[in-house]
Amino acid sequence: MKETKEVFLVPVGNPEAIEHMQRTLTNPVEKREIEGAGVKLPDDLYDNDRIRVWGLLPGKDNANRKIYDKMKERDIAIFVSKNMVYITEIVAKVESENLAERLWGKMDGQTWSLIFFVKLIKHLDMSKRELLKMLNYSEKDQLRGTRRATGKVIEVFGSVENFLAEIIHGSETITNYTIPEWADRELIERIKSAVKIGHVLLYGPPGTGKTTYAKFVAASISGGNFMIKTANSLWFRREVIGGETIEGGTVKWKSGFLIEAYNRASDLGDDQLMFVILDELNRADADKAFGDFFTIFSSNDHDEWQVPEDLANEIAAYGENADDSGKNFVKKYRALKRIGTQNAPLRRIRIIATVNLADINNLYLLGEALLRRFMLIEFPCPGSDKKEKCKGYEGEKTEVEGLEQMRELVKKETESILGKRKLNLNDSVKNLLIECVSNIRCMFLSYYYEKDEDKRTLADFCLSPSTLERAAMILADGMDHSADDVIKAIKMALGTLDRKILNEIDEVKNRCQLRSQTGTQS
Repeated sequence: MKETKEVFLVPVGNPEAIEHMQRTLTNPVEKREIEGAGVKLPDDLYDNDRIRVWGLLPGKDNANRKIYDKMKERDIAIFVSKNMVYITEIVAKVESENLAERLWGKMDGQTWSLIFFVKLIKHLDMSKRELLKMLNYSEKDQLRGTRRATGKVIEVFGSVENFLAEIIHGSETITNYTIPEWADRELIERIKSAVKIGHVLLYGPPGTGKTTYAKFVAASISGGNFMIKTANSLWFRREVIGGETIEGGTVKWKSGFLIEAYNRASDLGDDQLMFVILDELNRADADKAFGDFFTIFSSNDHDEWQVPEDLANEIAAYGENADDSGKNFVKKYRALKRIGTQNAPLRRIRIIATVNLADINNLYLLGEALLRRFMLIEFPCPGSDKKEKCKGYEGEKTEVEGLEQMRELVKKETESILGKRKLNLNDSVKNLLIECVSNIRCMFLSYYYEKDEDKRTLADFCLSPSTLERAAMILADGMDHSADDVIKAIKMALGTLDRKILNEIDEVKNRCQLRSQTGTQS
């Protein structure tokens, strides 16, 4: 049976705790200081030869020891100060008076010898009161002393995984596995059906919700058992599979995300899946990073996926100079091979990749070898299906049929954003924003039918939901705003310096102001 991940709340309130937080948590401790106290940790636990450390006093009647004894690797420790919250994962435990005294000294003849080492998952600008309220603790609760909070977390969120997904990725991604009202349910079902077969690649303009949908699908199927990696141009085999690295003058093996995913998938049942979300895959150089990927995932049929024997042998050759993930992989792979199931964990892995491309033809810049490993699902710009009904927008017939349909879509998006973000946007500004965004989208769609070649090149422009959200946040000060203010907010939120696009958006100002004044959106 899979061991339950526990959650512990660690208060940081008294002067000593605040000093310790600054000394060894917000500022990681150097490896040489740890080893100087006679404590030896696996090298791969360090980040640039530094690690975050915390310690507990044994306490009266050994109260803290009882808590400490329940802690284990991969449990969650949440450090809570008055106005700050640190979400961390426990990576090791060591009981050492020598290290504790070296780091923090003594208090009343005791030192903080019940030590655990953590890696930072996320730092939140959240107060202690907000966190306790989130977990349904009493308003009178002052959080005095480290405590186990797993029961509260499960009571509120259903599972520790749900809690982590919510607090790390935000309520727009997962709130009891719900997504915005305007989301395309049919698209979600298509992704869910596709990942049962193999890997999936979501492509479309930036800001259309590809990553949000990917997280939702991964979480709703796996119960939060997924990892997220953002690709970049510096990715090599080492980031994906693993490879050689040099630490302290010694050649070592460092595992990539697929090794970690295999290890986690090996702990799952045959009917469970382990998801890896590769965000912005187009930023990586496929030839440099994904060579072994092609060998392991030889097609999009998961029954054909195999782990090369050479990979286990390669890692094993590093011996003690392999990181813990690599050692665990070799151990798990060889144990499973003895019973002929070494490929089972691999076949439980599903990759959902996202690519920011408006044109499917540009996908082939990634290379056909990589694309053959994925099923492709397009994420169109919201409202793009109304292209024909927006035809004629720039002519005499400004109030085209598609514009009214676009208003209904944008209204749903806007109300969902306002509810999610709890934004203070008054009705007149909301109506202006809806009208401006609707007109902008319909105007650009109408350019597909333009004779002017310059305008036809702008037809693929997408005013995405994320742009709408940022614009709403800019305008959400409870004050009245003009159409000019709304257009400026939209342009600020777009993230483009393309003068052609910005000039076209300026043309919408008078139209959206005139329409919004009729009050039809309220």
